[in-house]
Amino acid sequence: MERAYKYIAKNSRGTTVTGVVHAKNKPVAFAKLKRGGFRPVSVTFSLGDTVRGAVRPNFDPGELARFYITVGRRMQNGKGLGDGLEAAIDYVNDPRLRQAVMMMRQAMMDGAQEHQAMMAAGFPRRDCLSIKSTSEAGKAASSFISLGEEIQRTEATSRAVKSTFRIPKMMSVFMVIFIWAALVFMAPLTLSFLKQTGLKMNFSPFIQGYFDFVRFFNGGVPRDTTVVTISSLCYFGVFCAIVWFFKSELFRRLLDRNETLRTLSVKSDHAALWNSFTLLYDAAIPAKEAASIVGDAAKRVDSKKAFHKMGRLLDGGSPLDEAVENAGFPPVVLSGVKAAVSSGSVVTGMTEMTKNLEEDVRVMTARMQETVKLLSVLFMGGCLLLLFSLTYYPMMASVLSNL
Repeated sequence: MERAYKYIAKNSRGTTVTGVVHAKNKPVAFAKLKRGGFRPVSVTFSLGDTVRGAVRPNFDPGELARFYITVGRRMQNGKGLGDGLEAAIDYVNDPRLRQAVMMMRQAMMDGAQEHQAMMAAGFPRRDCLSIKSTSEAGKAASSFISLGEEIQRTEATSRAVKSTFRIPKMMSVFMVIFIWAALVFMAPLTLSFLKQTGLKMNFSPFIQGYFDFVRFFNGGVPRDTTVVTISSLCYFGVFCAIVWFFKSELFRRLLDRNETLRTLSVKSDHAALWNSFTLLYDAAIPAKEAASIVGDAAKRVDSKKAFHKMGRLLDGGSPLDEAVENAGFPPVVLSGVKAAVSSGSVVTGMTEMTKNLEEDVRVMTARMQETVKLLSVLFMGGCLLLLFSLTYYPMMASVLSNL
């Protein structure tokens, strides 16, 4: 994991600058600054920035998209890229991206070309190659805007999919914490209260089993602190294992057996990947190289394999449509690429295919959100019933059984 270091340094003009640099250790942080044209004065470890960097190891997509679009528009209005980078330092909030912008600006001041400066600053390779090709034709501004808009579309799709499961996730976390609180605090109080009443209790098998488990979990009533600590660690450990399973490759493979979820995953992945491939293809990047770059960014294993195989087929001299057909792409991609090639305008055709994939993802996501909303209502009802069963019901049933 990379660590974050706050630094004070001087640039090539002797101006003092401050910022945050991410590196594996302090010597690497010094080396990064020096490669960027800075002369470090002090470099100190920052725990807060390290934690934030671990949570988000890459550039913030929203910030990166805004940066690209703003820089592109400034260039279209006759401003230089260097001026755009200087202005970006003030409005970019993502520390990692702000550092990259500063290093890119410094590299350009030292004579590097746009794409070389971007590569040195750590921008995505796809973006660097796209700018490299278009800048030679004087279209770097349009390329920056296209990259920004593509990132915005991809991020919007990703947010829509993630928001579908946000409420169920929050409810699950709440239930885990509440059940623990019921076992450690509420149930022992209930047992103490019932004992103080002096009533002769005739518990039902459910209530008797629940109270036996409470005594076991707490090491008796009153509770034993050591036993409670061990029980709590085991309790939360089980749920951590469940979360780990949900994030595992095995669970993803199980989900992939559902036709609807598989189709949504495939189309979502290919919408983003073919958008990137189209940008590189339009920027005159060799198709075989574009396929390799895009394949490395694939989320699905089958998508990654298909793009890499397509790159090898293209390298062997196969036409684009034939390479796509033999690489194992899904039918919707194959038909879209064949239509693009036969139309005579490959870029326009692939752009249209990408838009269709994005629209399909939006429609499928909207339908899934409706289904998840219904399931969330049922889940919340089940949660309320469980809460009642673990809190009020044991006490009420115990007292009423003695009336």
